[in-house]
Amino acid sequence: MREASRKKELVSLVVLLSILLMLACVGSESPAPLTEPDNHLNESPVPTPEPVIITIGNHTDCTGVASNAMAVITKALKDTVEYYNEQNLMPGITFKVIDYDNQYDPSKDISGYKWLKEKGADVIFGTVASTGVTLKPFLENDKMAMIMMSPNTEAFDPPGWVFALGNARYDEQIYTLLQWIVENDPDFPKDRPARIGGAMFDEAAGQAILEAAEKYANANPKYEWVKGFLPQIKFTWDIEVEALKNCDYVFPSVPPQSFVKDYREAGGKGKFIGTDAHVAFMGQIYDADLWDEMDGMYSIRAFRWWTDDTEYMRFTRQLLNENHPGEEEEIIHNGVGYITVQPAVMLLEAIKETVEEVGAKDFTSEALYNHLLSFSMEFDGCQHSLSESKRTSNDYLNIHQLDAKRKGFFLAHEGWLPIVAEPWEPE
Repeated sequence: MREASRKKELVSLVVLLSILLMLACVGSESPAPLTEPDNHLNESPVPTPEPVIITIGNHTDCTGVASNAMAVITKALKDTVEYYNEQNLMPGITFKVIDYDNQYDPSKDISGYKWLKEKGADVIFGTVASTGVTLKPFLENDKMAMIMMSPNTEAFDPPGWVFALGNARYDEQIYTLLQWIVENDPDFPKDRPARIGGAMFDEAAGQAILEAAEKYANANPKYEWVKGFLPQIKFTWDIEVEALKNCDYVFPSVPPQSFVKDYREAGGKGKFIGTDAHVAFMGQIYDADLWDEMDGMYSIRAFRWWTDDTEYMRFTRQLLNENHPGEEEEIIHNGVGYITVQPAVMLLEAIKETVEEVGAKDFTSEALYNHLLSFSMEFDGCQHSLSESKRTSNDYLNIHQLDAKRKGFFLAHEGWLPIVAEPWEPE
């Protein structure tokens, strides 16, 4: 009996130990699941933020007397903007361009500005010289930055909300050009002052160019100022030609073809000189076949030209070829207009740097203005800078000369010329 009882207790003990061992195993570590849980099933999708739209208001001539040249400038601006959008060069930002046709009519400057502002323009892009002058007080009141392609001196003096990227003031261009001619043109008179004058339309660019030329010529005894004419828009130039036909250097009208034709037919021998305002209408020179009449013309320039093999000229050609196949020759013949790609790049880079400072959602025209006051950039070896007192970006300029045989402008001076900011003064 006692032995049977012990066996029974032993069996009970074994069973108990087995149960305890099983419990110990269960409590020591939970078994691994067969598959890892999908931790993303219950998460909400992350929304893609809407891009911030920055709108450039293009205040330009679409149907007036300058529309042929201005249309090419608009193409360059829009192609550059589209390139930045397609390449996503500014993540989170989409650029947009809206146009206003001012018809080259100064009376439309203010109404055009108001229309662009109502349509949401964040910055104004202007191509007609009068626009920056007229709008200057309105821009300051509204804290709206404006980028001008035609750098009328009055728009920047005193410094305000009007800037020129890839350009210099007209007075600085003319001072630089006339000083270079004295020192470098092999045809400059050796035994007398050079007679100089011009005939341009009575608008902001013409006024600024002839005023600067007269001021410089009157200061430098190597020049003799003959006369400057500023008529309203006209297509015959008998009076002006008669007064200027014995000049050594002449600023022709803009567009130049009618004046040039009349001047040469009357026996005028002067060498034509000018700025990008003239070169913007090269298409008319091609159409009228006035190469011989304009042979030797000097043009003061802020950027390189189509005949120059430089980094940004190659990029400009690339953009032209990609966007306007079959039209390349015609657009190049039209002159300087499509080279607006380069100041457009400068504007978009300035916006990009501003966004990096303040954030995309806090970008405003005032923020862009504040950034432009210390903006600097280099293009094809030319330094550009802006400051509290300087509203045009070029620190240097270059000069090209028209060659009738090769039918184009070619660099007349190697390297960049420091800007002459004041009229000539005796040493």
